[in-house]
Amino acid sequence: VLVGANRIGQSILDSLKSLNHEVVVVDFDPDIIKRLEGQNIDSFFGDITDLDIQEVAQLVSAKLVISTVPDIEDNLLLLKGVKKNKNRVKVIVVAQDDEEARQLYKEGADYVVLPHLAGGRHIAKIISENKIENIGRLR
Repeated sequence: VLVGANRIGQSILDSLKSLNHEVVVVDFDPDIIKRLEGQNIDSFFGDITDLDIQEVAQLVSAKLVISTVPDIEDNLLLLKGVKKNKNRVKVIVVAQDDEEARQLYKEGADYVVLPHLAGGRHIAKIISENKIENIGRLR
């Protein structure tokens, strides 16, 4: 289950589909849902903190739940909903800073992504692996 298919979520969705993984998307943006439906991707409009949406998306039977939602409260409620069933669903969430990441790990997240940190590391890797004058060719 992928929660949020804008920006980061779209990249994750593309990767999962290219690996032939079955993906269900939950998003609160009707335009994103319309686009996904046009691509024949199983998707649901709604707020993932809504227990009915969690049931429709079958969170408790998923192997993996990935939330790209930047709101810590939404991610904490998502973790609570998934982990209360004591199932083995793995959960990856997004945090905005180290404090949020610690809180999400404490509440049961299996992995927490800090997008700003990941972006900075990616840029540093590009610079370290390429000559500065060649960076424009990497586009």
